[in-house]
Amino acid sequence: MNRIDAPVFDDHAALLELSLNQRLGSHPLLQNYVVPIGDAYVDYVTKEGDASVVAGTILDAALVAPFKAHYASPPDCLPHIEEMRKAGRSRTCPMCGSPLGGTLDHILPKAAFPCFAIFAKNLVPACDCNSHRINDVVGPNGARILHPYFDDILRERLISARFDDVGAVPRVGIRFVIDPAHALYSSVVFHFDKVVSRTAVVEWIGEEWGKFVLEPGGHIADLRRGNPATRDELVASIEVERGIRDRSLRSLNNWQSVFVSGLLDDHVVDWIFAALTAPGRVVGGPLVPDVR
Repeated sequence: MNRIDAPVFDDHAALLELSLNQRLGSHPLLQNYVVPIGDAYVDYVTKEGDASVVAGTILDAALVAPFKAHYASPPDCLPHIEEMRKAGRSRTCPMCGSPLGGTLDHILPKAAFPCFAIFAKNLVPACDCNSHRINDVVGPNGARILHPYFDDILRERLISARFDDVGAVPRVGIRFVIDPAHALYSSVVFHFDKVVSRTAVVEWIGEEWGKFVLEPGGHIADLRRGNPATRDELVASIEVERGIRDRSLRSLNNWQSVFVSGLLDDHVVDWIFAALTAPGRVVGGPLVPDVR
């Protein structure tokens, strides 16, 4: 989950060139839709990709399949599709926060909105979370899917790991850190339910906890040099680590930052500090007995 810059691409010029290509399956029908599709592009940007209000335009039934095929097999006038796919391979997924990438997500699915099948601002570099979302874009009470190119709330910290019954194998979950009074709170919850919760993020966090308790210095660099003298010193060290992950992964909601955020909950800090300073524990050693 992250706000990223929208791609710079002349979709209107590409659409016109596409319509004039007699070798393509969309010719000649597409020529009749250059204006309405172009108008739909303008409307999409004007409404900032808000799935609850963007309408698109209806295509002739005979045009739908060949037009969507331009996404699967882009002609030369649509270089942005493969360029965006490649660029996303090294980027934190802006839809779910995972460290994976390499594919594209149609914010408004091409099955329901074929007119936006090749529209650059409807395509977001993502991981396989897009395959789990299917066609869910709008929920109750105005809730909707969040858009990485338009929704500035994605620049804020929205979720954190949650650890209960803290110990060697705690109960793991996710909690929201956004104010419930925020105008987009229901959309954040909807986006989480339809995208993030369908990934392996909870399982990943559980695995990271297992690594952390056996080698805490692998996650908090200051712990390699010694135990914190005070609880406040421990908190400061964890906050430094979270900041490093925020900046390096260019997201406050990447999975690593979500994990470290969970370490900052008061009851978790208390447990970690007590485990670090327990009598007989070797500096740099595990927080729990290694039972592997």
